[in-house]
Amino acid sequence: MSGRRPLAALAAGWALLLAAWIVGNPPFAAPDEASHHVRALAIAEGDWTGTPASVPTASGLAPDVAARQAAWVSQSTRSVAFSGPLPPADCYLRDPRASAACLDRAPPGPRAGRTVTTVATYQPLPYLLPAALMPAAGASAGGADRLARLGT
Repeated sequence: MSGRRPLAALAAGWALLLAAWIVGNPPFAAPDEASHHVRALAIAEGDWTGTPASVPTASGLAPDVAARQAAWVSQSTRSVAFSGPLPPADCYLRDPRASAACLDRAPPGPRAGRTVTTVATYQPLPYLLPAALMPAAGASAGGADRLARLGT
């Protein structure tokens, strides 16, 4: 019996850490979380592969570097169909002084259509559970993000 206590304590600690991550970070705080959100929405819609989309070259880089970077990113960039809440504007991600509370004031994004994601060629299996959970959030992109985190 006592041999199970350390395992139970480890499982409980892991569950608490997971719960803290789910609710502790603001929605879309990870660098590419919005792209993964769009990927899960597309899979929920049945758009497993999307259609190739071009990526503009980045400004401020040497032309040859910008072209190579755009070619690399274009390999996995696709236009996908979605039906569900898109992530709102990244009102706090680019300004370290901004609070994530700006998400509450951000206008909601479109609820259906096509958009571009840079992770569209990633294997679909890890997105199946998040894709199944996200519709339960209704119109809340932040709620859908939290449910998707729960499913990962």
